[in-house]
Amino acid sequence: MTKHSWKFELGGKKYEVIFQVKYKGAFVTINGKEEKLEKGAFERAFNPEYNFTIAGKPARIYSQRGTFKAKFDLVVDGKSVSTGESVRDSLPIPRWAWALVAACIAIPVISLGGALPTGIAFGASAAIISYSKKPDVTTTKRLAVCAGILGVAWTLFLLTILLVLSLF
Repeated sequence: MTKHSWKFELGGKKYEVIFQVKYKGAFVTINGKEEKLEKGAFERAFNPEYNFTIAGKPARIYSQRGTFKAKFDLVVDGKSVSTGESVRDSLPIPRWAWALVAACIAIPVISLGGALPTGIAFGASAAIISYSKKPDVTTTKRLAVCAGILGVAWTLFLLTILLVLSLF
């Protein structure tokens, strides 16, 4: 179970926000009142943002994937509660990213399944979708990095095939 909390003041009123991911979904508790944040597992994997309101102001909890653990932050009215800095909204997933994701998903289709090809495909797909939405990076760079991720995924897949074939 994931649990994070923030304490802050907004418009002269003190707030305590607790975010929890439980077995039955994600929940936010604002000053003792719990609310379920609706989101399916597939959507959580590719879009780890939860939107709601606090005192009529737009708020969201988003995660940034770290090396071993996700880091969560609360943004209220465009500012991070943790740092006080302005936070730009992430971009919607561009159409070209879905084409790259489809090319990744082709890996387990071509290999007729298997844990390793499926893991490579879904890992690359998640990385492509995550990076393609970065607001502080130019479209050209996002496309180049995402194409590179696709290239690495296919290279890993082809190296796996060569390794398996060399065993026989």
